[in-house]
Amino acid sequence: MTQDNVNKEEWGKAGNWSAGSKWICVYFSHKDSRTWVPKRIPSHGCTMNLAKQAGVAWLTGFLVGIPDFIILVFMVIIPSSCDAKDSVPPGIVSTFPQNGSQNVDPSIKEISVTFNEEMLDRSWSWAYTYKNEFPEMTGQPYYADNMKKNVLPVKLEPNKEYVIWINSMKFTGFKDRAGNSLEPFKFTFKTK
Repeated sequence: MTQDNVNKEEWGKAGNWSAGSKWICVYFSHKDSRTWVPKRIPSHGCTMNLAKQAGVAWLTGFLVGIPDFIILVFMVIIPSSCDAKDSVPPGIVSTFPQNGSQNVDPSIKEISVTFNEEMLDRSWSWAYTYKNEFPEMTGQPYYADNMKKNVLPVKLEPNKEYVIWINSMKFTGFKDRAGNSLEPFKFTFKTK
């Protein structure tokens, strides 16, 4: 008798099959040389011959692999899609004095810019195109209001127009906590 005939005969013996449903069934035959065998209803696919070491190895890999895959999905794939990196630059909510103001009191001691989100600490770029349009600084810039407002201590002169860049093409220090730079913003005002 050829091995193909032995395989067919073993496959046909009811005692080599578990009493599972037509979809889930276990095959166990030492005489059958195959690791993968057609199910009792061949159109339903294949199953493993658990009498073979390779069949046991496949089943073990399958049973261990599914939990590993589920863990991979929940620990790597889903969090990485949920924690998408913030790539939106911050925006300006307001300035003090108001941008474009024409009658600013020259006695004010601080000018400021307020952002729509928390900014990166110790990172700013108060810049100018022409130095004579920039106010005299009397201290270092600092953040206030939960890192959303940057304040620049200044001494203003009367009857002078100021043109200040909040970031520029060259200087991009104003950044949000994700590292996105503010688009350059032209801040102008004139004292009385």
